[in-house]
Amino acid sequence: MAAREGLAVLDRLLAELRPKRRAAFVLHVLEGYSMEEVGAILNATPAAIKVRVHDARRFIEKRCRRDPRLFDLLTAGVAP
Repeated sequence: MAAREGLAVLDRLLAELRPKRRAAFVLHVLEGYSMEEVGAILNATPAAIKVRVHDARRFIEKRCRRDPRLFDLLTAGVAP
């Protein structure tokens, strides 16, 4: 149940991201593509993708700092 709630929280956070940041984050972090592969998919340089992923991570981390329950939900069932 907590994992499902965590996915719902992540989905809401991703929906708040700018589209280019969301696409880069999903492809690199969630799907596992390299920065170069994401760049080719999104027609951007690997450096631009790195910035987008970094910005998306910062956004998500800020939101989790404001509401620690988000962090708990996002990490539910994840081994250290």
